[in-house]
Amino acid sequence: MPFSSLESLQSSSIMLWTKEFLIIGNILIIGFSVADLIGRLGFGQVIDRKLVKIKNYSGVTMLLMGTLVAALPLIKCFNFVMVVMCMYGLVQGGTAIMFPILVSHYLDESEESIAMGCLNFYGGLLMLSMSPMIGTV
Repeated sequence: MPFSSLESLQSSSIMLWTKEFLIIGNILIIGFSVADLIGRLGFGQVIDRKLVKIKNYSGVTMLLMGTLVAALPLIKCFNFVMVVMCMYGLVQGGTAIMFPILVSHYLDESEESIAMGCLNFYGGLLMLSMSPMIGTV
């Protein structure tokens, strides 16, 4: 039995709806990636020139990351999502270069290789807890 016009209208609207979210998702990923690159380059200069103490820098970036993740459930429009994702990308880029610097600053050379491996290992375990949040945020 062929589809009725109502069923074809519903299926086409669902396809357009999912395509729209796919385009929005692509834009958000691009914005996050560009902000991450800027954060890695910009905050790297801040740390290299010693404009901020390392402990203050790590504290502020962790506070900002927590605040931005806590702001995600407050999403009401695309512009807010884009601003939060770009700010998070900027801070994430700075954080990505901060951890190896902290490891080399506070640990002996004999312990650095183990610590560098553990940085990514613990982050991977943390990301396992993020999958149940998909679709609820």
